[in-house]
Formats: sequence, structure tokens, C-alpha cells
Amino acid sequence: SALTVSVNLHPKNWFNNVFWEWLPSQIAELKLSAKLQFEISEVEFFTHRESITNALNIIKKSRSQVVIDNVKSSEKIAVLANYNQVCGLKLSYELIHLLNEKTQNQRQIKKIVEAANLLNLPVYAVGVETQKELFTLAKLGVVGAQGFYFSEPLQEFTQAVFN
Repeated sequence: SALTVSVNLHPKNWFNNVFWEWLPSQIAELKLSAKLQFEISEVEFFTHRESITNALNIIKKSRSQVVIDNVKSSEKIAVLANYNQVCGLKLSYELIHLLNEKTQNQRQIKKIVEAANLLNLPVYAVGVETQKELFTLAKLGVVGAQGFYFSEPLQEFTQAVFN
């Protein structure tokens, strides 16, 4: 399939060297090169970016990518210019929830989109619940969204088997 699979890793896995030693062979064996993107929260990324250098290098070598999740501000986005494995930003639910009643959140989203545009990074929204929120996000420059407005949550996979 030409689809990209987004994997939201538990924060501990970003520091698990055994996992990162195992992953490249799995990516190669399953022919997943350039089809995976790994999500990491904004806080985890910026707090631990030096500690996850090995993981980021493996992601880069496998031609996979990183999405910064739960983005709440534009303050550190410029730093991402040094990380070409980062392919996009996902806004925090707190910024999206009740967006139309919170003009401060709208201003914050606009700043995030402007900073991301300087790096050619798309910005996505999570937790979109109404058409009005979707239209507001589009006006602010957000390029994609997910949430109850589109679909109820899918059942979680409790175990994935690839063989």
C-alpha cells in the first residue's frame, strides 16, 4: 500500500535502545521504508531531543519521519529546521476544544501555522467536533483534521501481528 502509517510510541520506547536496534530490520523485512511516521509529543521531543538522537538517526536512515504531537505554542518550532525527519505538527486538543469561543487559541494556532509554514511543515488538528471548528481551522491555515466530526474513534488494536 502507498499509505503512511502513523505510530504513536509510548515515551519510554524513545529511550529503549533494544527497540531501536530491533526496528530497522523489521522495517526492511516488511518493506515499510518511507511508510512510517512516528509521533512524539512536543514536550517529550524538546525535553529529550539529545537523548533520542539515536532514535532520530534510525528514523532518518529508514526514510521514515516524525510528527510532533500535542503542539501548544510556536516558541520552539524554529528549532525543527535542524531535524529534517520532522514532517508535520499536530495541534493539542486543548487548542482545538471550544476553538470558536476562545480567540486566544485562534491567535496561538495562527502563530503555530505561520512558524510551521516557514519550515514547510503542515499543521494538523485533532479533536475536531464541529463543522464550525473545521472552517475556523481551515481559515487559520491548518491543512488536515481528525475528530468526532468525521468519525467515532476506531477500536484500538491491542495487539498487532505482522506475520
